[in-house]
Amino acid sequence: MALQKEFLIRRLLEIDIDEYNGKGIHELEYSELKKILATEKAKQL
Repeated sequence: MALQKEFLIRRLLEIDIDEYNGKGIHELEYSELKKILATEKAKQL
């Protein structure tokens, strides 16, 4: 799970997201990171 979380963090950093709702992305849970990335991908469509 740790590798998956790091992968999501890298993807979010690539699109200039380093915090969410006042929290650093490293502080967030895996499920929250997945939701954020999915939301950002949907915005780009």
